[in-house]
Amino acid sequence: IETKGSVAGALVVINGIGVLAANGRASIAGTLVGVGLMLVHRRVSRRAFQTLFVVGAATAAALALMTLDLIPGPNVVQTVEFRGRREIWAGVVQAVAKQPLFGYGAGDTGRLLARFVVEPYSGKAPHSSYMRVFFETGVVGGVTFLGFVGKVILDRLSAGVTDDEVVL
Repeated sequence: IETKGSVAGALVVINGIGVLAANGRASIAGTLVGVGLMLVHRRVSRRAFQTLFVVGAATAAALALMTLDLIPGPNVVQTVEFRGRREIWAGVVQAVAKQPLFGYGAGDTGRLLARFVVEPYSGKAPHSSYMRVFFETGVVGGVTFLGFVGKVILDRLSAGVTDDEVVL
């Protein structure tokens, strides 16, 4: 058991160094969220965990919508630099508004999206699987994709998860 603990500790340190060395804000944020989920899962009841997870997911969705100016929010949300993602995502929203039902199909997303995005970000891909699905398959495919993801999450939450499964 001591060996398992030592190996696990070493793996945590190695992975932590890797996440920091990669210097990706999303990777660091994802790691912090994952560790937070594991710690909360160990400390609260199943029902409390489910509630906290749903509130956290709704908050993340609301922040994404505020970032795109689709719903009002505090000015601090608009001051965060996303390295062009805000402009690209706004282009996706414009593109989907022009061709909402079935989107633009598979292909070179950056090239297809270029006319909706300002320079110097024109020609770049959305950097988001959700945005890409909405762009390529429209509202029909995007809502279906959200339904599938939501169903999997709800099934896992209602079935209960172990400490090992909480971040999967």
